[in-house]
Amino acid sequence: MEDEKTRFLAAMAVANRFAKNYEQGIKAFVRLNTVQSEIFRGTTLGDYLALLDDKVSEAVSLNGDAGWLSSRSEFTEEEFLESLIRRDRSGKRYPTLAQVPSFLLEAFEEQHDAASFRVLAGELREACWSAYSGMTEIREQMDDEPTGADLLASMEAWPGEVHESEQTIKETLALSENLHKGWLRCQAAGLALLCMANQFGDDDPDQDLAIELMG
Repeated sequence: MEDEKTRFLAAMAVANRFAKNYEQGIKAFVRLNTVQSEIFRGTTLGDYLALLDDKVSEAVSLNGDAGWLSSRSEFTEEEFLESLIRRDRSGKRYPTLAQVPSFLLEAFEEQHDAASFRVLAGELREACWSAYSGMTEIREQMDDEPTGADLLASMEAWPGEVHESEQTIKETLALSENLHKGWLRCQAAGLALLCMANQFGDDDPDQDLAIELMG
């Protein structure tokens, strides 16, 4: 049993690292969005950031439904086991209580028979894969959402269309570029969060591999 628990706790540590990394990304986005939303208030660019903020909140909720984020600062053993059951897509890893680690059986005392456990596991798996579908949907929504970036392009072109001093044109261009860069950083930080926590920061995410490593 000790080897079983050791492996389980090692996998839980991986899950906690995924979650903490994702939560750091959330904090970074919130900091950026607080500033950029104020700068672009009343514009299409600001509306886009407001929508992106809503979608990030949705993504956080979906991560919870998929078992990638804990409701606490870290996963408990029972919560982590539940997350593994959620992501047991085929139901083959945890088909019955017999596959539940012996040191966690007490957590499932209300599902003391096979039928009760199957119902619970089925509900958890359904919530998980609904969350994955939901994540795909919000990414597609943001891919199709007008950003309002044409406004920034117009601002960058403006100095060449007016008769101003060289210094004024230089500073206007610098201001426009800084505004654009700040908005793009915020956009990138938000879009990066529209994924499951195990995929965050991964240029080539392989969710199946991550799940296998944590099983």
